[in-house]
Amino acid sequence: MSRTDDQRSPLHDLALGDVLAAAVDAAQEAGRLLRAEFHRPGGPRGSGGHAEVDEQAERVIREKILAAFPAAYRGEETGTAGGGDSEYTWLVDPNDGTSAYLKGWRGSAVSIALVRQGTLVLGLDYALTYPNGTPIVTSRTGAPLAHDNLKYWQTLAATRQYRQNRRDETWH
Repeated sequence: MSRTDDQRSPLHDLALGDVLAAAVDAAQEAGRLLRAEFHRPGGPRGSGGHAEVDEQAERVIREKILAAFPAAYRGEETGTAGGGDSEYTWLVDPNDGTSAYLKGWRGSAVSIALVRQGTLVLGLDYALTYPNGTPIVTSRTGAPLAHDNLKYWQTLAATRQYRQNRRDETWH
């Protein structure tokens, strides 16, 4: 079904990059909460596959992304909610990899996606416990995969060059 001007998608009037920026901001704020809990004396609190801070982190994400783009919502911790344009749904896991997170292992991520009738419109993974920085990988319709705001191929090229430079240094 094609849309007429009167049936335009709400994202048509919003810059997709702005919605993605709001999702990145939400992930970073939730990540700060999760990272603080991860580094607390005694490690993160929780058991099984649930950290005590997960729900609080998801509430931060939920509030920010629904303010940026109202849509249906499905979160691992806070459940589902209707709203906005039912054609779109936010999918959120505030701490993807909670079991490892609770063991003190790095590698969990804040995961956020916006889908339109089951098709990815935008998404991101924020590696909140990554040492030496906190990389974000993003994707959105019509744009290349990006890593920390660089096109992914630029990141790969920079990584290869770094590794080559390190190999060269060890031989001299």
